[in-house]
Amino acid sequence: MSQSTLLPFLENHSGIATPVNQRHLWKQSRRQLEQQGVRSTPLGRFSGRKSRGYKIIEQLAGKGLRYTGLEPRGRRNALNIELRQIELTFANLPPAFDGYRLMHLSDL
Repeated sequence: MSQSTLLPFLENHSGIATPVNQRHLWKQSRRQLEQQGVRSTPLGRFSGRKSRGYKIIEQLAGKGLRYTGLEPRGRRNALNIELRQIELTFANLPPAFDGYRLMHLSDL
């Protein structure tokens, strides 16, 4: 399902879809999906079911980690969460971005 079928565009007086209209339509569509309990992506509805191939690869990877003895190490690493706060200053930063916070996740 293409994104254009998910979000029809409202046209302004010149016949061009505006970002405000697109955002409004997205918000309405998103609210409806959430109220219905439907899982979705920008490309359409998502069943949440894994394919048979994915399940086989997942099982093989798990067995491989257990066989090589790396599973406990992987669990330790996954549970060893580090939070670092770094303050960056830029002389040419526009005032609109002053005080912005960014979150960066890595090694997921």
